[in-house]
Amino acid sequence: MARFRSLAPGLGIATRQTAWTRDVPLATHLANLAGYSDFLGLGEDATRTFLAAERDLLAEVFPDGTVEECYVVSLAVAVR
Repeated sequence: MARFRSLAPGLGIATRQTAWTRDVPLATHLANLAGYSDFLGLGEDATRTFLAAERDLLAEVFPDGTVEECYVVSLAVAVR
């Protein structure tokens, strides 16, 4: 709630969160990671090195090649 302190006085904040998961092939998970801005700033060599290490680690945890991705979506709406 601290991030909403600078809003106009008298506004209420309604918030909701929902969690969801999806199962994706390991290659899809790694391709999604590669598109994050954090990796785009690393450069190709560093990104390739990280993704190779991540592939090895995840292959041990998810031996069937399917990764479960867990997400939480947050929504905040200012109300009068």
